[in-house]
Amino acid sequence: MNQEKLIKYITGNLTNPKEREEIVSWINDSKENKQTFAELKNIHALSRKPQGKTDVELEYLQFQKQLPRQNKTRVLHLLKYAAVFLLAFASSWFIQYKLNNKDLGEVAMNELTAPSGQICELKLSDGTKVWLNSESTISYPANFDKSQRSVHLTGEAFFEVNKQNRPFVVSTQTMHVKVLGTSFNLEAYPENRFVKTVLIEGRVEIQDQDQEKLTEIKPGELALLDTQTHELSTSPVNTQAYSSWKEGVLSFSKEPLETIIPKLERWYNVQFVFKDQAIKKDEFTITVLKQTPIEQILQFLQFSGDITYEVVENPTGKNKIELSKKKSL
Repeated sequence: MNQEKLIKYITGNLTNPKEREEIVSWINDSKENKQTFAELKNIHALSRKPQGKTDVELEYLQFQKQLPRQNKTRVLHLLKYAAVFLLAFASSWFIQYKLNNKDLGEVAMNELTAPSGQICELKLSDGTKVWLNSESTISYPANFDKSQRSVHLTGEAFFEVNKQNRPFVVSTQTMHVKVLGTSFNLEAYPENRFVKTVLIEGRVEIQDQDQEKLTEIKPGELALLDTQTHELSTSPVNTQAYSSWKEGVLSFSKEPLETIIPKLERWYNVQFVFKDQAIKKDEFTITVLKQTPIEQILQFLQFSGDITYEVVENPTGKNKIELSKKKSL
């Protein structure tokens, strides 16, 4: 199989229908082809947008450690794929960034989206650092005005706001977060019922859609907004559990499976299906590293809980993982 075509297919850049059909036919032709394709998709999911110079060998070694010994020889052959993938992601991100640069009057607006399975890092013109989680989008001006620094977020992001006299405001579909200089995590995926703001340090003001103050939270607190009832509550939390994702770690402590699964879907670019709705309430305590293969996570859930799983491969899209309740013997 032509290597360039295969890489373009996985990165979504192969547009010729006839060539796409050729790839699908090749994948279904043998078990070895399916395995090669699955490994390349895994590299695709684990790769991030490069920041400056990329250490391709380090990315490769992290991936290689997760594989059985008998596959080491085959994976050596895949190293060149990893290098090309990282280059492809850098190019596609740059193109996406440029295409989404919008000039609204005199204010040039930029838009950055972190694809499924990736985390993007961004430094704004005022020096504020932003980590953008998978399937999230941030819109921001090329240069902030003199009175206020404003950005718009869909999804999840961690902010380290550069302290200045002018406020920094993050707007979502349902509320605003206003700060001067602080570190906080904001989760506002449109499909989620709750918007979560966790303050690491500094001070944060939660505002409604009309920018009227609702409350302030202290470091170590969570502000939870119910988008259906518009009720707002605050509580103390372990902030590490809400911010560790930017370091490539997901932490869950006695959390129901229904809240864990959406995060795994975004990280691994897969689709979960509950065949038994009752297992959604099963609670798990687990820490997931970004380079951990999804198969290890599934095995842990199976051995630790009352569930079984089946992976349904999809050569033309996301793989599907079906979760069921274990059958009684």
